Amino acid sequence: MEEKKKIQLFIVDDEPGVCNLIKVFFTEFGYEVTKAQSGQVLFEKLNKQDLPDIILLDIMMPEMDGYEICKIIKNDNELKKIKVILYTALPQYAIKEKAQEAGADAYVTKDIDPEELSKIIMKMIVK
Repeated sequence: MEEKKKIQLFIVDDEPGVCNLIKVFFTEFGYEVTKAQSGQVLFEKLNKQDLPDIILLDIMMPEMDGYEICKIIKNDNELKKIKVILYTALPQYAIKEKAQEAGADAYVTKDIDPEELSKIIMKMIVK
């Protein structure tokens, strides 16, 4: 019997506690989770032969913010097929326009219920 492929989720957040908490939730949901604490680490870890299905990307980070990272991903011929969800502590109305300009596939606030976020991810993967 063939084993079902796990959804590959990459979390990028400069707060280690947030990364670890999200990893715990999504590992329990059956995802394969990788984490990075900056855009630079993300790009170092991305293996273009085994791209993640989804990148969950914090907006407010030092050096390179989530908008900037998202633009780089969406302007790269290999990486642009990865779905990117921007997430932040800011209210959605404050990020909507910039998230769309950056090419994000979705944007959510950090207080979203993990099960609800998983539903959003599943809808994006099925498309």
